[in-house]
Amino acid sequence: MRACLSLATVAAAALGFLHPALATPPGSLAEVSQFAAPVPRDVALVDVNVIDGTGSPARAHQTLVIKDGRIAAIGPTEGLRIPTGVEQRRLPGRSVLPGLVMLHEHMMYFSGFRVWHSQAVSFPRLYLAAGVTTLRTAGTDVPMTDLNLKLAIDEHRIAGPRMFVTGPFFNGYDDHFLGDDIVRTEAEGRREVRYWAARGATSFKIYSALSHDAARGVIAEAHAHHLLVTGHLGRIGCREAVELGIDNIEHSFQACLAELAAGAADGQAPAPPDPAKAAALVRLLVRGGVVLTTTPASLDRPLSAEERALLHPTALGNYDAWFARPREESGAAQDYVRTLERQFIAAGGRLVIGSDAQDHGQIAGYADHHALEALVDAGHPPLSVLRMATLDGARFLGIDGEVGSLAVGKRADLVVIAGDPSRTMADIEAVELVFKDGQAFDPKALRASVRGLVGWQ
Repeated sequence: MRACLSLATVAAAALGFLHPALATPPGSLAEVSQFAAPVPRDVALVDVNVIDGTGSPARAHQTLVIKDGRIAAIGPTEGLRIPTGVEQRRLPGRSVLPGLVMLHEHMMYFSGFRVWHSQAVSFPRLYLAAGVTTLRTAGTDVPMTDLNLKLAIDEHRIAGPRMFVTGPFFNGYDDHFLGDDIVRTEAEGRREVRYWAARGATSFKIYSALSHDAARGVIAEAHAHHLLVTGHLGRIGCREAVELGIDNIEHSFQACLAELAAGAADGQAPAPPDPAKAAALVRLLVRGGVVLTTTPASLDRPLSAEERALLHPTALGNYDAWFARPREESGAAQDYVRTLERQFIAAGGRLVIGSDAQDHGQIAGYADHHALEALVDAGHPPLSVLRMATLDGARFLGIDGEVGSLAVGKRADLVVIAGDPSRTMADIEAVELVFKDGQAFDPKALRASVRGLVGWQ
């Protein structure tokens, strides 16, 4: 069957029927090299604005030297010695910041009915084009596809971010999707963790209908393997999840709102809010060392023409039909979640960022930028948001010695921006170059290659 499909693919390509993204032999070095920017691997970025990812103020008129895939030097342009053989690229008016490290990402998009389609072609390219050089997936319908995608990216056969793969959604039988891994008991939870850990998953996600006993098995077995557990909570509340030892909660306080007022509807802000209950929950989360992942979505923002052009016709039709329907107002709940997040940070809590791109026009890369912008709109300082999206994400993954900030000796994972997102976060959308391990990629070429594919491949 595969041989027949291969012959059909060759014939279609010869006749010009294939989408350009599929015309290059899959998994070949050419698939990566076609997106390379014309920038040598040993290069000095001269006279740039450096945003180092630590939260420190940006430094103007700097030069950053990349050599052998690492950052070899950073310093004031006047006086910094550039090694012999390193090409100089003058980039006045640009900012250089670490590659984004985003922690609630997906490589799939909802089909519109029962299942998600893998986006193993379009999403890796779109994340990379946006400057996301490292990500953690947050559950999947197609775990083997994600694991094999990670392997191909690691081996430089596919262009995309460095991936940390979360296994399938562990869910109860009630309220499940067809791609979920149904786990009913503690023993089943332990068994499924062992199975997916042996195949390369580095974290696990409990979903909304999972029972207390099954969650206990998942968490205990994951910790026995020194792996992390996160959750999209529902049947299990935030306090219960902390008691079970969960490491991470997705969508931050969204899952906790019903616990903050008697009779509050799930996902709705308590009216009126109970400051004492909120403060107690914040203290519990901080004391338990639970990291929260915020996923602020801009669902009321219509897609740009550029984003619409990326969607497959079926996905675009689904989006237009969904966007035209009346929806419950969620602004008050989102505002309250952002308020609790600020209280959580002030109390010493750790907040990281993800986009949750997987439906409703939320497209990889674009949704990541919008998430950062939404946090600034909600009152977070731009430098703090950039730190959460770079160094804090890398610390969560345990790779901050290699990536997440701009420092001599670290991997050359960085983004060149036309503008200054430390002052105006909307500038984060103006990505001119993306470097991963010192290899420069052209974001325009990456995006152009997947027009019309999102939602299908």
